[in-house]
Order: sequence, then structure tokens, then C-alpha cells
Amino acid sequence: FREGSFQPRELNFPKTDGRKFRPEWYKLYPWLEYSPLTDKAFCFACRSFYSPEEKNAENVFTLSGFSKWKKAVKVFENHEKSNSHRSSNTKLSSLREADKSGTVIEKVNQKYSEEVQENRLYLEALCESLIFCGRQSIALRGHDESTDSKNRGNFLELMRLRSKDNSLVNKFFVEHRKNFQYTSATFQNELLSIIGEQIKLHIAKEVKDANVFAIIADETQDIAKHEQVAIVLRHVNDKLEVHESFVGFYRARRTDGDTLANVLKDVLISLDLNIKHLRAQCYDGASNMRGPYKGVAARIIQEAPMAMYIHCNAHILNLCIVSCCTSVNSIRNTFFVLQSLYNFIEKSTKRHAVFENIQKSAKSFSGGTATLKSLSDTRWACRVEAVRSLLDNFDATLTTLREISETDPDSGGQANALLKNMEDFNFVFDLLLLRRVLTQCDILSKTLQSSSVTYEVVKSVKNSTLEVLQSFRTDEFFTKLFNHCTEIADTCGFRAAELPRKGKIPSKIGGGSKAPFESVQQYYKVSILWPVIDILSEEIEARLQENNLDVLNHLSKVLGGSDIDTASVQYVCKYYSLDYDILLSELNCFNRTEESRSKSIQERADVFVQTSLKSVFPMLFELFRLYYTIPMNSASCERSFSCLRRLKTYTRNSIGQERLSSLALLAIERSVEIDISKVIDDFNSSQKRRLHFV
Repeated sequence: FREGSFQPRELNFPKTDGRKFRPEWYKLYPWLEYSPLTDKAFCFACRSFYSPEEKNAENVFTLSGFSKWKKAVKVFENHEKSNSHRSSNTKLSSLREADKSGTVIEKVNQKYSEEVQENRLYLEALCESLIFCGRQSIALRGHDESTDSKNRGNFLELMRLRSKDNSLVNKFFVEHRKNFQYTSATFQNELLSIIGEQIKLHIAKEVKDANVFAIIADETQDIAKHEQVAIVLRHVNDKLEVHESFVGFYRARRTDGDTLANVLKDVLISLDLNIKHLRAQCYDGASNMRGPYKGVAARIIQEAPMAMYIHCNAHILNLCIVSCCTSVNSIRNTFFVLQSLYNFIEKSTKRHAVFENIQKSAKSFSGGTATLKSLSDTRWACRVEAVRSLLDNFDATLTTLREISETDPDSGGQANALLKNMEDFNFVFDLLLLRRVLTQCDILSKTLQSSSVTYEVVKSVKNSTLEVLQSFRTDEFFTKLFNHCTEIADTCGFRAAELPRKGKIPSKIGGGSKAPFESVQQYYKVSILWPVIDILSEEIEARLQENNLDVLNHLSKVLGGSDIDTASVQYVCKYYSLDYDILLSELNCFNRTEESRSKSIQERADVFVQTSLKSVFPMLFELFRLYYTIPMNSASCERSFSCLRRLKTYTRNSIGQERLSSLALLAIERSVEIDISKVIDDFNSSQKRRLHFV
């Protein structure tokens, strides 16, 4: 019926009784068709819809055919007026019309498909808005989300904004043409949970591809007094690139080793990761983490014997600085004065205004005012910023205290006391010393906090730092420091260095007239400079040795030297259950290559990546991967705490645990692409929905 009636024209039509079929009839009767085989005419419409049950059907135009050409015109006209022909013609017209727009079922299917597409596009817009808010750590909910509210929260206001240039969002969200908007907190939580799960599954797949991995964990208390455990998985890809991936915040009801270990194991199970492939674990040095019997590390090692425990090197350095600064009384007192100055000036708008005005009136004013910095309670290396800010604004701070002590009857006494502390040579000497020492420690601290730092780098920067600290112990360094302090004292107009007064010890109990120090320079060198340098150096040397595990030392020797240490090869093979002969053969071959000679571990690893030696030396390549898998710090977990503080604030302290973790995954794991189509499919399959999405 799509091609229409068969109407041949260029034929030699045969004659019957002196008459023959005339092709001119086609124009008069479009339904007419001719069969050359039978030399008969038929009605295309009636033949197409012929039914034996049809009483009025004319068989001559449907079955037998018409060939009486003498009566053709009259018969054709009568047939065209017949009820059967009209009925067939109507059916044909309807069929052709339906064919143009499709059948009823096709129309229904098309309508359904259009509806599904609309619903998916709307839900896609919702997901995009959720992802945007999550990536930016923006609060989604509002205090009043009713339709007549002026501020319904960031998420709903963003959807309202998008409705202005998105007709589909406007149709669903503003005009309410559908009964469901899917914008309530319940649906937000469900979509965020699906998105968070997709991110975790992506990370889990990468970890599985790497085969071996490490776990990093740390805990902190949030604004709601809940103990939050941040968990990060470290793995290395085939290009030997290190990845530390955050997999969520998990609430711990208790902080004992057993509870925390179960939290870690439950996370690995939920991600379908085999704990037997765990090769390292890195935490802080708290007893619940490092305890030899009931600590988290000990309990994990019971199930994963190769998962060595690494005490975070950044935490170790912090402990070294704390020990040094609290052991030397002069330094301890200086930090107290430093924090007191911050509290006195910066926590009062009135006194801070005086401080600002004095800075602006200074000859060296360049257009911007500075503030004093508070001391960090946890990161002692960062205290160098507080020391620098005071030294950079020393004159302005002195002038501020002098003005307040003379003009303010309420706080003048406190200002005068702080002024006397600042005009002490000892205080200035400590500040100058701390600036040099803490600057060096800050460099070491930032290196130790890098996710790419390795055991080889830790040893190298530790030795470099110790060498620099020992250079501070020389007479040359002390003389420069002491002279600089003297210049500041002369410029600011306070007394030069003096020996502290000491009570005289009676001679009958061993005392004498000889002074304990021959000069003021000797006093500052022996009682302040040397103790600071010696204690800090000894602490760094001793504490950073804690992570000098036998397996790390032997692994470094195997990977980092052109000369093969067979004892180290045997140790590594025994520890990791490797074939000694195969590893020894691969080392012999690799060490004979020109690229591997006299190179560091990093340079030798680069050779593997650049020359595609993975397939040639597979066991050696896996050892390189294993070496880079071992973390040296838990800084990634601590960085996630910053995100936690942005997400769970005093105005958002009731946020649910799953919602919190999903939002944190979005904010931290920004590089993971979200498959929104997969999110919609998972959302639809989780339960029956009022709107159709597939």
C-alpha cells in the first residue's frame, strides 16, 4: 500500500473483442490497477482490504478481475460509488495516515520515550546541581524551603536560577507540570549516596588494578562531638604514579584499637578489596593506633602479615619540635609572650585599630596592614609564621604597646607588662633563633607531608636538615645572630644583653665566687642556642629512626643500588614470598643496562616507565610499585579534616553521616568523573518511581 496501485503504461495492451485496456483510465480512476499477466483490471483499495465476510464486496475487482473493456467506464463509475469501495478507500486513507505518524502502539511508545527523555533530562539537571554544590562544599539545604520563602537554600535557589534559561527545569520545578520534583532532603540524600558510591567504586577499581595498596587513617572530633575516621587508600598505577584516594568519613562509637580496626576492615569489605593485598598502614603515634598488642596496626597485621605499620613522619617531626621547645625554658617563655601579644592586640578591635594606625603612619608603609599570627596548637613548624609576623612588625608592636600603656587606663597595665617582655634582649634573641630553626623545620615538614615522598627522600631530607642545624651551632652563626639582635636592641632603644642574676651559693656547700658564665655571649650560646640545636637534632635523629624498618632498608638496597646485596634480596624474597632466583636474574640483567647504573631509586623507576621494561622484568617492576605504595605520612587524612570543617559547621551540625561522607567524596575526589546516566539508572532501579526513567 505504500507503493500504491500497479499502473503500467508503456505496454502493448492486448485486444479482447476489438477492445483493450486504456492507460488514460489511471488518471480518471486513481484506484485502478492492471495485471499484465491476466490482462485484467483490479481495484487497489478493495483488493487491499478484501474480506470474504464482506457482503457487499465486488469479487470482480478483488479476486477474478475485470476485462470487459466495452463496459469499462460505466462499471468503473458504479464501482467507485459502491459502499464496499468507499469503505475500502476510507480504510486505505486511514492506514496511510497512520503510516505517516505511526501506529497507535508506536505513538504510545514514542510518547513514552519522549516522557522518559524529559524525566531523565530533568533528573540530570538535579544531579548536576547537586554535584556543583558538592564540589564547591556549598550547603544545600535552607532554613525555610517553603515555596513562598525568599531564600530556600543554595540547591533550590540554584534550580530556580537554572529554570530561567532551561525550559525543561522550568516545566518541572516552577510550573509543576509533573507531580514530583525530587528535590526533598530524602531524594537529595539518595542521589548523593548513589554518587558517592560511584566514586568509591571507581577508586576501588583502580586499587584492584594496582593489586597491592596501603591504608591511611586518622581521626578527629567534629562540631557535633562525633569521632570521625578519615580513610585514604594509596595505590600506584602502571606508570608508577602515586594516588592517594579518599574513601569517606566513618563514625567511630569508640576509639579503642579493636573498634577502629573493625571500621577499617568493614570499609575494605564494602569496597570488595582483599585485605591480604594490604602492604602498609600509616597512622599517627597514639597508643590506640600503634599499641603492640591491642592497637589498630597490630590487629590489622594479624590478618595481613605484610601490612607494615608506618608512624606518620610529619607527626614525628612535630613531636621533635614540641620536645625541643618545651625543654628549653627560654623558648617556652617566648612562645607564651608571643601568644599573649596576639591575644592582647588582635582579639580587641580597639587595640587592633591602634596597631593598624601606627602601621599606616610609618615611613615604610606600602599600602597594606599586617596582623599578628596566632600559634598553631598542633603544627609547631607553622609557628614560624607567628614569629615572622612579630619580627616584621616589631617596631609597630612596640609603639602600639607604649601608646596603650600611656592612654588606656583599663589595659595599660597589661600593655606595660608585655612591653617589658618585648624590650628584653633574651626575647628578641629567641625570636631570631626560632625564625631560622623553625624555617628549616617548616621546609622539612612540607616535604614530609607530600603524598609523593618516599623512604629514600625522607632519609635524604632528614640528613640535609641535620647538617643545616649543625651549621647553626657554629661560632660564625652565633656571632651573626647575636650582632643582629644587638642592632635591634639599639634601634628600638632597650637595654643590651646582660647576664641573668643568680643567687650566690655559700662556699661551705660547694659554692664559690666564680660566675657560671664568663661572658654574656657564652650564656646565650650555652644556655639557649646549643640546647635548642642539640635537643632538636637528637630528637630528629632518634625519632625518625622509628620508621627505619628492616624491610624498608632491604627493599631500598635491592632497588637503589647497581651492586646486588644478596642478603637484602633474600630478605625481601622471604618477606614478600617471592622467587629468589627470578628476582636475582632480573636484577643482574637490569643492573647491566646503561640506564640503571649509579642512579637513585626514582631515576631507576623512571627508566622502567620510559623504556617499557615492565614486561621484561615483571617482578622487579612490582617491587618498584610496592616501594611507592608504602606511605610516609598521613597528611592526606589531615587535609580531609579541612573539608570536614567546611561541611559540618555549627549551622550544619545535624548533617547525616552518609550525606556527610558523600559530600566529602565530591569535594575531595574532584578528578573522578561522575556518570550521571549511570546515577539515574541506579536511582530508578533502587525502588519503584512515580516518574519513568527507562
